[in-house]
Amino acid sequence: VDTMRVWLEGEALFSITRKPKDESRTFIVHTPDGDVSVLGTEFSVNTVNGHSRVVLKEGRVRIDVQDTLRKKSLHYDMEPNQMALFSHSLDEIEVAQVNPEVYTSWASDSLVLDDTPLSDLVKRIEFTYNVEVTVNNKALLDKKLTGRFKNLSLSFILEGIAKTLDVNIEQREQRVY
Repeated sequence: VDTMRVWLEGEALFSITRKPKDESRTFIVHTPDGDVSVLGTEFSVNTVNGHSRVVLKEGRVRIDVQDTLRKKSLHYDMEPNQMALFSHSLDEIEVAQVNPEVYTSWASDSLVLDDTPLSDLVKRIEFTYNVEVTVNNKALLDKKLTGRFKNLSLSFILEGIAKTLDVNIEQREQRVY
């Protein structure tokens, strides 16, 4: 069996095409929390915030979490439009139905929001633009946003959020308030 292995800390979008002759080829993404085995597909993997997250756009992937210390072994075969969260500290692989574009659009020329809490968008902004975001009104973090930003400049996104939520947003160097 021909095995390709990738070790990931951070975030990556994978698009794997399996050719009929390559049925014996295996592609595995190793994260600090477990392994993602690819069965011909498009998916994203993110290893920030203390866990690993896989979002499957199309195809199939298998999640394997081995924790020899706690004698725990978890497995899950994902279907399209699912998100799986896993970590050595979690007792199960958490699975939810999602719009995969919300988690993969960053790799294209747009940012998609689909009933996305502002708290998730704040994490995306901090990760993508290497800024620190402070939200003074914590109730805003639960507000859900839907839409598509076709311009990925930080100032454009901040202006859109300010208009949508009717709030003032100020940026000072690497800090956003």
